[in-house]
Amino acid sequence: MKQEKSIQFKPGQVIAPEPAKNNQITKIHKSSKYNPDLAIDICNRLIQGESLKSICKLKDYPSEVTIFAWLNKGEKDIEGEFGSFLKLYTRAKQEQSEGFIDEIVAIADDPNIDANQKKVMIDARKWTASKLKPQKYGDRLDLNHGAQGSFADMMNDLYNNKDD
Repeated sequence: MKQEKSIQFKPGQVIAPEPAKNNQITKIHKSSKYNPDLAIDICNRLIQGESLKSICKLKDYPSEVTIFAWLNKGEKDIEGEFGSFLKLYTRAKQEQSEGFIDEIVAIADDPNIDANQKKVMIDARKWTASKLKPQKYGDRLDLNHGAQGSFADMMNDLYNNKDD
């Protein structure tokens, strides 16, 4: 029995779209050097509704792995250029939710979309918007359950009535 040789993947490499001779791996030539203008362009594209996956497929744009490396560096050095990118990226993702809300209205008003398909499309956008900007579109928890008075008053009442 012939033993199969496992393929080791390295960052920036994928299996070729067309079967290559002997299962060769084709390297994608993508820049990993940080460029502030490119970072701003990426964030603007995110705000306009493009996904990070689609942006990173564009020619001369870094891979997703590179973007996440930049974000990780930003967490370690919040005041540096990567920290600025982290803040910009975070804000862009939050603002992306506004585009989803606009799409919800357009989908709901489109007479050419089947009702069941509309529901799925709208629910997906509502869920995504709630995760990107939970303070505005997330589920609200009602922590006021009709209790009156302060917490200390309630605790005193419980303590004083424990023998009843």
